[in-house]
Amino acid sequence: MEKASRAELIETVSAQKEQLQLYKNKLRDVVSAYKSVVKEKEALEASFSALNSVTKDGSNYDAASETSSEGDGAKRSDEGENTVSPEDPLGVNKKETKDDNSALREQIRTLSTSLTTLSQEKNKLEASFIAERKQLKHELEEIQFSLGEEKKHSAKQAEELEAQISELKSRIRSHQLEREKEETDHALMLRELQTLLAKERSSKELLEVRLEEAQNVAKNSTATATEPAISQVYELQIQQLQEELRKVRDRLKSAEVKASQPSPFVVELQKEMANLKADYQLQVETERQKAVEAETRLRTQSRQNEERVSSLEAKLSELSQVVGNYERTKFQDQQAISKLKERVTQLDLENTALAKAAHISPEKQENVEGDSLDAEQIVDKIMQLRKQLRSAVEKSENQINLASIFVEDLNKADEESPRCREYKQELESIKEEFERYKLRAQSVLKNKNKESGPSKETELLKGQVSELRDKLRMTNFHHREECDEFQAKVENLSKALLAQEEKFKADLAGIKAEHRKEIGELELEARKQRERTVSMLAEKDVEIHRLRAFTGQGSGAGGYDSYFSSSYWSVHGSDSGCDGHDKKLHYQPSGRSSTGAEAEGGACDEEAEAVTKLLDLPRGVQNEAAFLHFAQERSRMEVAMSGLRKQKRELESALRDLHVSAAQKEEQLREEVQKLTEHFAEIDRHTSREGANVEYLKNVLLQFLTSVDVDGKRSMLKALMTILQFSPRERQRVELAHSRGWWGS
Repeated sequence: MEKASRAELIETVSAQKEQLQLYKNKLRDVVSAYKSVVKEKEALEASFSALNSVTKDGSNYDAASETSSEGDGAKRSDEGENTVSPEDPLGVNKKETKDDNSALREQIRTLSTSLTTLSQEKNKLEASFIAERKQLKHELEEIQFSLGEEKKHSAKQAEELEAQISELKSRIRSHQLEREKEETDHALMLRELQTLLAKERSSKELLEVRLEEAQNVAKNSTATATEPAISQVYELQIQQLQEELRKVRDRLKSAEVKASQPSPFVVELQKEMANLKADYQLQVETERQKAVEAETRLRTQSRQNEERVSSLEAKLSELSQVVGNYERTKFQDQQAISKLKERVTQLDLENTALAKAAHISPEKQENVEGDSLDAEQIVDKIMQLRKQLRSAVEKSENQINLASIFVEDLNKADEESPRCREYKQELESIKEEFERYKLRAQSVLKNKNKESGPSKETELLKGQVSELRDKLRMTNFHHREECDEFQAKVENLSKALLAQEEKFKADLAGIKAEHRKEIGELELEARKQRERTVSMLAEKDVEIHRLRAFTGQGSGAGGYDSYFSSSYWSVHGSDSGCDGHDKKLHYQPSGRSSTGAEAEGGACDEEAEAVTKLLDLPRGVQNEAAFLHFAQERSRMEVAMSGLRKQKRELESALRDLHVSAAQKEEQLREEVQKLTEHFAEIDRHTSREGANVEYLKNVLLQFLTSVDVDGKRSMLKALMTILQFSPRERQRVELAHSRGWWGS
């Protein structure tokens, strides 16, 4: 738990560091943008103040000229002089014109500085735009590189999955071959068991026949045996039976040891089951690891997509702000240019009026008193004469062109007046400055128009954005295909697993049915054998009682032997062996041993030899040996049946465990597949929804950039604010920012 908490803390610290770095970068960008905006604001305020001062100076100038002309006329109206003075339509002197020209120069200088600041800020914006474009290109290259790496990784994973599928197929094929081999081995074992059973049946039937023959011989014999011979025969039989009992005990111990050892078939089945369990666990672990890796990749990709969308939204908001600022500055520049044009036209009119007034000179100076007058007195006289001339022209019938009279000697006045020359030079300099300012204004307007319209750079960026969208769409498509392939492979593997389980169940059911059939047959045979042994033992008991009664009447061993041999050979002249040759049954009580006929050519097997040995023994020995043989066979059969039952129980328990584990694994795989399908469907919905939103946002932004209509731009801006989910406060800020531009118009 401590390690996990420490890892989580490290992850949170790294995430917070990344967020702090991102906030620092954003704050740095905001500060630089704020500084540039402040510079632009100062330049625009200076230009506005200059323009406002120009308009105020012009209005004051007009009012002062009108008042001065009216005051001079009132002063000179009472003087009845007959002289005519030239007209001064503006009524300004040289000092006032110099002040106006200096003010105009100062205003033009402020406007030029504001234009330079605006051009500098524009260059900064262009540089930042180029840097962002380079960064976007670098990000695009990184995305392409990561996309190639993902493709390589997916191809490698596909190859690994194909290799695993081929390995699983080879394993399944090997298991199938092993099962077929086991089936053939089991069939061979069953055939061998059937042959052994048939041999046992034949030997038992032969033994029954010989026992019946011995019974008949005992019934038909008339010879009697003495008591000492019978006792010796019994002692010999007891010794032989003890030896046989010892041998049987040894064989029983060896059989118990063999029975205690597990059968190789069961051991092999247990090993195969353990291997299958280990293989299934490994497959489940690998599939779980692959699912976890796929989930981590999907989380990283979704996080990258979200970050990309957030960055695009931030860039879109910045772009909308830049567009709004450009629109506002464009509108303000247009107003300033219109005001400057009006001011220039006004200055042109004033300059023409000043030139006309400066070049008018008096035609005659006949009055000698004029030499002694001051300049102010001469001006007063000129104004009085002008008023008199106007009143005389209005009263007279002949109309006189006063303008031709006043401007008759214009060239002479230009050549003679230094003030006019100075005014001309100033006018030419003002015209040159005005032309330069006009060229600058035209270049600025062209740049503004280029920036407001869809330029080449914006088109390139739009093309790059469309290419990135196409690549993102293709990556999403490939990702969906990979997810579908992975899901199909998982389904195929689950189907193969189910098929293998069904086949294993069918094989196990077949083996169980075969074992049940064999067990039933063996139980039936054991029951029949038990019934036969019980009947034979009953008959032997009756015969023993009869022989005891008969031996009580006999008188010696010779009579018993002669009776036994004569009765036997009277009934059966010859005894058939296991191979069909004639053999004689010899009974030698004096030698205390009885031997059978030797087997010819080694044609009889061990069971036939055991049967012949039992038949060659004396009668009592034969009965005891047959009883011990059947008891041994019965115990052996019971041990084999108990081993088979134990093996059956173990197989059933292993099968139940395998069923339970397979059901649990199947349930887990089904849940994991269901979770993966739901997750993939959610990702598909998310990507499709994001693609549709981005496409709609692109169309709205394109309409906003290409629209000229104010209402259209307003509706597009509202759509953008709705798509990007602006808050009411943000909407209010946008409306306030665009209230002086096209938004408020």
